[in-house]
Amino acid sequence: MPNLTGIQLVKKMRETPKMADLPVIFITSETEKGAILESLQHGITDYVVKPFADDTVRAKILGVLNSQSKVQAKA
Repeated sequence: MPNLTGIQLVKKMRETPKMADLPVIFITSETEKGAILESLQHGITDYVVKPFADDTVRAKILGVLNSQSKVQAKA
């Protein structure tokens, strides 16, 4: 992304009330554990490391959708 890092973008999203709880899945080439942990600490929901299989992305999306439906069911 030309003007923001992914973490900077998520920080801005989390500061915006309408986007504060929006699930975010990073697709990244970053494999360093520290960078991934930093991303999680700043509010990403999950991540996928490149190269990836379609099934991996599908599983991550389904996992987010399932966790969101559980949260809504409790409300």
